[in-house]
Amino acid sequence: MSCSGSARIPVVELLGDKLKNKDHEEIATESITGNAKFVGLYFSGHWCAPCRSFTPKLISFYNNFKKRESSFEIVFISSDETEDQFNEYYSEMPWLALPYNRRDIKRELHIQYKVKGIPLLLILDSITGEVVCKNAGNELKTDPEGKKFPWKLRPLNDILTGNVIDNEMKTLSLDSLKGKVLGIYFSAHWCPPCKTFTPVLKGTYEKIKETGQPFEIIFATKDQKEDSFKSYFAEMPWLAFPFQDERIEELSKSFSVLGIPMLVIIDAEGKLITTEGRGSVMQDPEGKNFPWYPPACCELDSFSASMVNEGPCLILFTEIEEGDDDEYSRKALEMMKPVAEEIRAAEEAKGKEPACKFIVAGDDDMVESLQQFLSIADESLPMLALLNIPREQVSCCEGKEITPDLIREYYHKFVSDELEWTSLS
Repeated sequence: MSCSGSARIPVVELLGDKLKNKDHEEIATESITGNAKFVGLYFSGHWCAPCRSFTPKLISFYNNFKKRESSFEIVFISSDETEDQFNEYYSEMPWLALPYNRRDIKRELHIQYKVKGIPLLLILDSITGEVVCKNAGNELKTDPEGKKFPWKLRPLNDILTGNVIDNEMKTLSLDSLKGKVLGIYFSAHWCPPCKTFTPVLKGTYEKIKETGQPFEIIFATKDQKEDSFKSYFAEMPWLAFPFQDERIEELSKSFSVLGIPMLVIIDAEGKLITTEGRGSVMQDPEGKNFPWYPPACCELDSFSASMVNEGPCLILFTEIEEGDDDEYSRKALEMMKPVAEEIRAAEEAKGKEPACKFIVAGDDDMVESLQQFLSIADESLPMLALLNIPREQVSCCEGKEITPDLIREYYHKFVSDELEWTSLS
């Protein structure tokens, strides 16, 4: 979830003890924390054209806002490739910065906040580190003077109150859905992929309901015309928010809805299970794995491929032998899954998520394409590789026997920035 409700990690722990100012002086991070104060983390880079376009607008907002409010500070988190680029870009900015040599902290922040693209401005509570808003750049477009700053969304359980409707337009209190797993379905009549997915979702929904499991879906329409909403909703067996209900926009911001169809699954306590419900349904149309908690480790296929593109992944490429691919994949999963679960539990105990995804690359067609992309020959298998496509780099562990200890070792080397990388560009 992108706004509010995220893990709380004190700002000093997130950013380290020291920041820097425009005069290259060390500034105690603690100095920007305090009650009713907010910190903006500005992820940006000199090489990024959208960043260079947004930065002057942010500077204007910052300078004007600081004249009337001292409760806000911004920290620049650089994605520049060199310190010279960082210095040149930072010279334009009036706020503080994370020292360029703290690449370890920068990497942790990208992982913690799932930074997939820049520019990104997120707002934190200065003491707890709780995310107040992760789409502050978008908020500035509609509120350039910051009249609604810090653009804090209501907690999910506060948004999910009031009434919804059934497809006969009868109202139903959301209180009646307490104790149920909820699916929030962002979709629209005008969207061809939505029209394709809705019948699949309907079939899965009905199968889950037949088993007696407590589940309900609420349609959050993206239609612009009420007639389109009504005709589309008439095809659905679940509930909906009324047309143009303000909660739809709040939920869209909470879950960073950038495209549709999108299915978000929320547990009975109001906690997010997954924003990838669409992929879960397509992969499991019978609903056997409902409510689709994300596995600590998965096999590479067309549904999990998006993870490879979005962030760092520790991938175990299995051996290839005619007729035995499934057996190799099964054994690889049996080895990697317990390690992935162990690491996830350890990171969650610290209020964090694992620094990378864990994937077994077996016999899916996607695997051959990925091997070719990375120039990994069949003769080199099995192989462990840490792939980071957003950073255009890979680190391959060649010539070693794959064991649980090696998987742990490679993960911790990645976290401590001890791997040797090969550029993909």
